[in-house]
Amino acid sequence: MTLAGLDAGQIHLLCRDLTGQIAVMKNKTDILGWSADEIYSTIFGVEPTDLETSDRLRRVRQLRSREPNLSLEETAELKRLRAEIQQGLSGGSVTETADVLADELKKAAKAASRNSLQPGNVRRKPTNSKQSSPVGR
Repeated sequence: MTLAGLDAGQIHLLCRDLTGQIAVMKNKTDILGWSADEIYSTIFGVEPTDLETSDRLRRVRQLRSREPNLSLEETAELKRLRAEIQQGLSGGSVTETADVLADELKKAAKAASRNSLQPGNVRRKPTNSKQSSPVGR
C-alpha cells in the first residue's frame, strides 16, 4: 500500500458532498506505522467482516486518538493489537509475504529457464498416426 507512512494532509480522498459536488478530504493525522487494515478502515471506511478484528480496530482507534499521551501499558497494547490485526488478516507482514513470493517466483523463473535450455527439452507437436504423411501423396 503506497499510503503507509504519509504525514498529515498528504492523502487526498475524492468524494461527493451532499450536493453531489466532488470534494477533497485530507487525513488529519500522520499514518506512519499504521497497518493496511487500519488505513482501509479509518481512511476508506472499509471494515473487516469478523467481529474480533472489528473490536481490535476499534480499540486501536481509541488508543491512537490519545497518542502521544499513552501509558507504557497502552503503548504496548497498541503495538500488540496492530501485530494481531496484521497477522490475522494477511497471514503475516504484507512486506514479508511479498518478499517470499518474489523469491519463489525468481527461483521458478530460473528453473524454467534452465530447463528450457537443456538438450532434449524441445517439445514437438505430437503426430497423429492415422493422418497420412504429405510425403508420398
